[in-house]
Amino acid sequence: MQVTDNQLLQIAFKQAQEDRIIEYDGLKLDPKTMYFIPLVNKASQKIGLRLYTDNYAPGNKKDFLTTSYIALNSILAKNQLLQIFGYVAIESLPGNAKRDGLIELPNI
Repeated sequence: MQVTDNQLLQIAFKQAQEDRIIEYDGLKLDPKTMYFIPLVNKASQKIGLRLYTDNYAPGNKKDFLTTSYIALNSILAKNQLLQIFGYVAIESLPGNAKRDGLIELPNI
């Protein structure tokens, strides 16, 4: 798939939209209720993210990852998602996110 000049302009001037619930294929994620930790890989210049959400269902991993990418893209302005992050994983939110050192996703 080739990206057109118009699509590149849309990406370049995209504004962050933190205050929206993301819905994909019937799955809803609210970035305000999601958490993350950064993952470091010495073999890559990019960082990874482990995202946490309270309604994660491992049997539906593909849709959760897709919806998570959409959520990240809605928070990050411009094309930062592809420039900065090389890997995204998703897991169930532990009982006490703050105690476990997780960071609220809108603070990314």
